[in-house]
Amino acid sequence: MKTIVNEDNESNGSRKPALKKLLNLDKVTKELRRIPLQSYFLDSGGCHTLADWLYPLPDGTYPNVKVVTEILGVVDTLAIDSDNLENTPKLVKVVKAYAKNRANMASV
Repeated sequence: MKTIVNEDNESNGSRKPALKKLLNLDKVTKELRRIPLQSYFLDSGGCHTLADWLYPLPDGTYPNVKVVTEILGVVDTLAIDSDNLENTPKLVKVVKAYAKNRANMASV
């Protein structure tokens, strides 16, 4: 997942379409919804990765609406405890931005 974020950021920085997250979204969300993988994912810094998927691209634009909707849906299903949130202020910040509609996304 980190490689996908990096590739999208590089594409965006080169003024090319950042499509890797969108193209890999179904595969990623399917894996993240698997209960046995969730605790391992969270213990491995998964909240940081989720924040990177939701965070704006280098040019300041937010990710595709479908990506945001699906990743926020995954965040909602994960058993993220307060320790995870304390160690990942970036995730808290970006989720709050979506909650307050700072991303100007009508369907989120």
